[in-house]
Amino acid sequence: HDSPASFSKADLALMKRVVPLSDWKFGGSDCYSSNTTTFFKGFDARASKLDHPLFRLWLQLVKRVPQDIISARLCRGALAWQPQPPAQGRTWDYDSYTPANLWGWAHVSAVKHNPYRADFATRPLTKAGNDVARWLRDASKIQQLDWLLWRGATWTWIGYIAVAAFALRRRDKTMLALAAILAGQQLMVLADNPVPAFRYMMTPMLIGPLLVALFFARRRRAPLEQAGARPPAGTQPPAGTQPPAAGAQRAGGTQRPGGTQPAAGPGTTPAS
Repeated sequence: HDSPASFSKADLALMKRVVPLSDWKFGGSDCYSSNTTTFFKGFDARASKLDHPLFRLWLQLVKRVPQDIISARLCRGALAWQPQPPAQGRTWDYDSYTPANLWGWAHVSAVKHNPYRADFATRPLTKAGNDVARWLRDASKIQQLDWLLWRGATWTWIGYIAVAAFALRRRDKTMLALAAILAGQQLMVLADNPVPAFRYMMTPMLIGPLLVALFFARRRRAPLEQAGARPPAGTQPPAGTQPPAAGAQRAGGTQRPGGTQPAAGPGTTPAS
């Protein structure tokens, strides 16, 4: 869409075999969603028959206009890294009811004649409870709360900060591995996701709040400090500890529990 000159006549002819070029142009105007293109009638059926040549065309575009490919991926993957998107890239959620057409699946044979078809409906335990839940659900959809309640990117960055602070406090780089699950989800969405639906970043929305507790984790005491033992020779005692009291060590022996003295050996004089 941004570089029409990068398509040859053969490329355009291939694309026209899927949907008209006007549909490609309309779909390409929204970089946040590929559904504006792939949801055209007959797109999936025709594109699946031309998957190999279409994939080769995409690889050629990666070589011709890599900046456009990267820009499109960053835009469509904004769900993974952008806490507060513009209105066009706002997070998609789901309705709190089941539509009669089952999101377009009602007349599909596998659904229409399914013995469990009647179970595809909401059955709240109480009407009052359901009304309250739906009210809260609708209230959470305001754009001002999108970044906090529906945006996984927000909780990804909060999780990174919490893990980094925890690792710094413990002085242990291995603690950074706690952020691996967030990074994996973030990179996956950056690489491939069709629309900014909240479910693609649901993992950080669950893990992120749990990692907030790391901000309040106290510094763990060293094992020697906990046991009150003397550190090995040549090492400094832990900060805040006191050296052994004078007289705890005596020449010729070690003071025993209860104040007893070791037995006198040859050439020694018992302590008076």
